[in-house]
Amino acid sequence: MPGLVAREVAPASWQWPERIAARSLDLPRWEAGQRLMQSASPTAFRAIVAGDRIVTANRETIEGCSKAAVRARETVRCTIKVGGNHQ
Repeated sequence: MPGLVAREVAPASWQWPERIAARSLDLPRWEAGQRLMQSASPTAFRAIVAGDRIVTANRETIEGCSKAAVRARETVRCTIKVGGNHQ
């Protein structure tokens, strides 16, 4: 019954299902979300982690390219660096 109430009665902004899932795993919501994604699709989760590492390592370059694309009002070519540890 609590799950039904959380999904159907409470406003989505209260995020009750997410809070219940995190509490069930006894983890903070961020870590609970990671664990849920990893268990649902390990391959997709590894791709997310690898992509995040690349974006984090190239944040300034990507931000500069995004600004250049806005100014040009079209797609621009950018060069990023990828190390061997992005698995």
